[in-house]
Amino acid sequence: MTYDSLCLYSSSNTVILNTIMSTVDHLSLLSTPLPNDLGFGLHNNLLSQVSCPRDIPSSVFSNVVKPGATPTNQQASGRCWLFAALNFLRRPMMEKYKLPGSFELSQSYMFFWDKLERVNYMLKAYEETRDQPWDDRTVSFLLQEPLGDGGQWQMFTALVKKYGVVPKDVYGESKHSGNSAGINMVLTRLLREWAQEIREGKPGMFDRTQALQTTYRILCQFMGKPPMTFVWEYKNTADEVVCTERMTPQSFYKDFVGIDLDDYVSVIHDPRNVYDKSYGVTYLGNVVEDKMVRHLNVAMSDIETMVEKTIIQNETVWFGADVGQHFHSKTQSLDQNTFAYDKYLGLTFIQSKKSKLEYRESMMTHAMLITGFHKPKNQTQISRWQVENSWGTDGSRGGYLTMTTDWMRDYVYQVVVNKKFLTDAQKEAWNGEVECMLPPWDPMGALAV
Repeated sequence: MTYDSLCLYSSSNTVILNTIMSTVDHLSLLSTPLPNDLGFGLHNNLLSQVSCPRDIPSSVFSNVVKPGATPTNQQASGRCWLFAALNFLRRPMMEKYKLPGSFELSQSYMFFWDKLERVNYMLKAYEETRDQPWDDRTVSFLLQEPLGDGGQWQMFTALVKKYGVVPKDVYGESKHSGNSAGINMVLTRLLREWAQEIREGKPGMFDRTQALQTTYRILCQFMGKPPMTFVWEYKNTADEVVCTERMTPQSFYKDFVGIDLDDYVSVIHDPRNVYDKSYGVTYLGNVVEDKMVRHLNVAMSDIETMVEKTIIQNETVWFGADVGQHFHSKTQSLDQNTFAYDKYLGLTFIQSKKSKLEYRESMMTHAMLITGFHKPKNQTQISRWQVENSWGTDGSRGGYLTMTTDWMRDYVYQVVVNKKFLTDAQKEAWNGEVECMLPPWDPMGALAV
């Protein structure tokens, strides 16, 4: 386009000048020289297909928790935190009662009660913030996504203490527990209407009991009524059929699972904040009467040591990480070198773990189990970790992943370990009062899905 033709379409010399300059800049970009070795197959292939080198992390591990277990499948739901936690509980049961590797505890049972408790938790939060402006940041946060599927470890323990657990054979999956969009749509809409009633009605006049009765009825319609008592029948690996006496979910947990969840601590690595101090997050939880969700912040080297000691004692580790970072689905690897898209594209990313948290590039998004590690002979450093996921058994490793230590250091934010592995100073920090409260939108309040 010439200068004369531009004049025909504009009555402003400023517009003409800006158009000419933008055209020059655009042409300048088009003439930018490109490296000769830059790959040009990307436009016809997925990035994950063209940026994978030949070498991938091995799936051989020197230390693996026994017995082995078949990975579970959370389907189209954000229940990873429940799946990982229940998978943590099942291995001791498998060993004690000679259960097959396919044995599972009911995830939908925990999911049912979490939804009910989450509604109650949010209603109380709306009551507490009713006098704050509707566009206040905390109020906006509480209304933005009041009922997602994600959760935290301590939210799981609160459910277990109140409702116990049941085998999956007793309360199996429903269409909506494995595809939760419908449940969430209905309950979220109800919550926002109830929030309006709370904020615009007379103080103290909202009937929370009636709201919870409505919630319970809806959950039963979507998922079926959860059992109050049951008889458990199972066949062990010796091909023996066992039938228990009738029991409650609480008595089943006490008599058949028997793990004291109060012995376990949520440990985080948050380089933004001081180590060996405890942190809480405002409005993070599900069961109103339970203690607040809290974390103990420690150095990453401490986390690696704690996890190693736990695996050596034949116990798995629940952990939260940013699984979307450098996850290569074909090789089932969590490794910056395997999914090296930055090198393929000729880019260099320099943000530290601290900066990634500050600028929202990374935070915990998913919970899984660490079930093993590999320490090469005559070496002191662990090179890789075995991870049990909850996305089914498809894939080259049958539902397990390999996580390198370098990836772990960059993208693991939370682990749950027995408090016996804490130092004296860390135990003191954990047993004392929460030393710092983080706002609801802080990355350490992220829910694993």
